[in-house]
Amino acid sequence: MLLTKEVEVNWNTKNKKHLIEKGYNYTKIGDSLIIKVEDLTNGSHTPIKILCDYCLEEDKETIIEKPYFKYINARKINPKDCCDNCKGKKNREIILSKEDRFHYDYNTVYNDFLKNNKLLQTDSYLKVTDLLPYICIKHKNIGIQYMSYADLLSNHKECKLCKIDKMRESGLLPKKDILKIIEDNNFILVSNLDDYMGIKYYLNVICKNHIDKGVQPITLHQISKGTYSCKYCYKESISGENSLKWRGGVTTLQLFLRNTIKSWKKESAFNCNYKCTITGKKFNNIHHLHGFDNIFNDFINQYDIKIFTNINNYTQEELKQYEDIFIKFHNKFGLGICLNKNIHKLFHKLYGNKKNTKEQFDNFKVRLKSGEFDTYLKDNNLNLVI
Repeated sequence: MLLTKEVEVNWNTKNKKHLIEKGYNYTKIGDSLIIKVEDLTNGSHTPIKILCDYCLEEDKETIIEKPYFKYINARKINPKDCCDNCKGKKNREIILSKEDRFHYDYNTVYNDFLKNNKLLQTDSYLKVTDLLPYICIKHKNIGIQYMSYADLLSNHKECKLCKIDKMRESGLLPKKDILKIIEDNNFILVSNLDDYMGIKYYLNVICKNHIDKGVQPITLHQISKGTYSCKYCYKESISGENSLKWRGGVTTLQLFLRNTIKSWKKESAFNCNYKCTITGKKFNNIHHLHGFDNIFNDFINQYDIKIFTNINNYTQEELKQYEDIFIKFHNKFGLGICLNKNIHKLFHKLYGNKKNTKEQFDNFKVRLKSGEFDTYLKDNNLNLVI
């Protein structure tokens, strides 16, 4: 309930036209005048006083002061005024009024369900959001299903089997056409086509070029749009000579052999419990205690291997032979250790990137324990566990 009847305001450029239209005599900008509270503009911040209508119903008087525009906005849906303690009551009334606005009689609901091949299994209806039991006339065999009238009107829900039927009808192709598309794109079909439900339905296939890689999921939609290929074929299509970074195949033997120690890396990570040995947290790098360049140089000298700048100067047989020998040779120097990237960076900053040794790393740990790099550790949010 509005208590304030009149308020004092000042003439300004925003209210001038409005107040003149209300019949007030204009004097000049900045002059004050008394006006009726209902003559305020809807956006006015002028403070007014109101009584909580809900408290009045309980024979209590609660006076609230608020800007006029908030008073107007709060009454747009429900014209009753409330204090902070009675907001819940007002909200409940608003919800109930909304439900009343969207309430439909039972016969309307029943007939709308029937038009959509659904037979209602209840003779009562309360709210548009109530879940109502029904039987799909097309698929009586699956029994009772549930749907609200709101879902029916908005098409947000469908009978389970009706939904599958629609999927089958969407982009459905004859089996012979599907097989031809799969064959033309160098795949072997694994899925049973009896389950096929349209061009966006996933089928399981095997790439003929990578049978050893097993089954991959694919849709006919992806193939027709040209957005899908075997992931292994794709990787090959952007590697080597097909890569935008291709520079004539200049790859060193050292780089080639470095890529052959994946098993060593896995064992090293497992041995360190997948944590940095210095901080006990997430690791980013695996460090060679005996530097990789040391291992590579010892390998070259021991087996008297010629060094070419271009990896293509070696035959495939030679590379395979070198790979087999190097893996065994490399493993003689023991496993690596897992390190946080900032710890690893600090080590190489101190000891360089060439000819690193286990003795260097032991010395590095001593320096860490002594507190020499505490500032560096703090700046990178690192703690020692050694």
